Amino acid sequence: MSMHVIVTPKCDDRFSIAHVPWGTLALVPVKGGNEKMEREFSVKLANRPGELARMTDALHKDGVNIRTISTEPHAEVVRIVTADPDKSRASLRRAGLEFSERNLLVAKLKDEPGELARISGALAREGVNIDAAYMLDRDSKHVHVAFAVSDEDKAKNILKL
Repeated sequence: MSMHVIVTPKCDDRFSIAHVPWGTLALVPVKGGNEKMEREFSVKLANRPGELARMTDALHKDGVNIRTISTEPHAEVVRIVTADPDKSRASLRRAGLEFSERNLLVAKLKDEPGELARISGALAREGVNIDAAYMLDRDSKHVHVAFAVSDEDKAKNILKL
């Protein structure tokens, strides 16, 4: 099946939209554009009052916008995706916070039943585990979902990213 690339107004200069074989839409890097990937930061925070405020205040002072957040209080980890990974990394370091980071693959899905099942099924059939998933934003017809996966290269090939 051939791939048809459609640029939509919702995209920025980093990505175009492409139809993938099973009918979903995916973000693909624009050749010659800024091909930075989304990044997930896993920040180690004690499970006590004020720790989340300490991290978010450090990011705020550097003008970093948090796009999505997930907390795991028993693991003492907060996971964030921000609008500026480079600023986030510097801000977290300046605040003396322990963190790790990893790439996220972003897919633009139709906002309808079955789309996530289709993506997760395609990855599962090829042995790729989804370690984390985040809804980044949505409009009236689509949702952007970021995935951390066990095999990034294989997932990129499956999702045509």
